[in-house]
Amino acid sequence: DLFDGSNPDKLKVYLISCQMVFRAQRQNYALGRKKIGYALTFLKGTALEFFEPYILTEDDPGYVEPIFFTDWIGFKQILLDNFGSTFPEEEAKMALEKL
Repeated sequence: DLFDGSNPDKLKVYLISCQMVFRAQRQNYALGRKKIGYALTFLKGTALEFFEPYILTEDDPGYVEPIFFTDWIGFKQILLDNFGSTFPEEEAKMALEKL
């Protein structure tokens, strides 16, 4: 599924889907850069807009690749920081109280 950044709950599903592909095809996704390239193809909306400046300037002279384009953990952290739940512990607590 595409992740558009509008719903923090869908970020976890998006990341799990990516991980499942990476595990099933370890030989194809051994490098962080390949994982990130794959994951970027399933972004749209504000999530894609966040990364567009970096994608569109890759061919510019003097371009310095950000670490989150080579390191899968860094890429996931950028997504979590910008599109994940703001208060995961409090939201989990409230969800348990609703049960």
